[in-house]
Amino acid sequence: MAKKKPMAAIRRTGGVVYVEIQRDDVVSDDDVRAVQECLAGRLNEQGVSAIVLDFATVQRVSSTAIAFLVKLQARFHKMRLRYMFSGLSRDKLVDAANDRFAYEVFKVLDVDRLLAVGAEQIDRTAEHEGPSSRKAVAC
Repeated sequence: MAKKKPMAAIRRTGGVVYVEIQRDDVVSDDDVRAVQECLAGRLNEQGVSAIVLDFATVQRVSSTAIAFLVKLQARFHKMRLRYMFSGLSRDKLVDAANDRFAYEVFKVLDVDRLLAVGAEQIDRTAEHEGPSSRKAVAC
């Protein structure tokens, strides 16, 4: 049985926590739970001011994962954390039950715009706070 690659690599630069999703697919409930576990504890670390979840290498994302990100967005907002979900696009969205419906929901809600908030501020924060303070850790 082939071993799954880690869900993500996490590194921190100043107050910015970068979570690079490394699996090709984030489609099952288990995948979403794995992302949650990667974030567990990171949100409450001292000095964290921003979170970046990078989906650049991900090929497929389910509507369940998008719903999780929308909830996470609300949590970040409540905690006054800046955030960015990068590398997401409608063409990566899959939903086994009904691809077309999920795609239309994504489009109508303009989810890609909603999930891209704060990129410029986060980039400026990382530049200001200097080089990476930790090596990437797999989770």
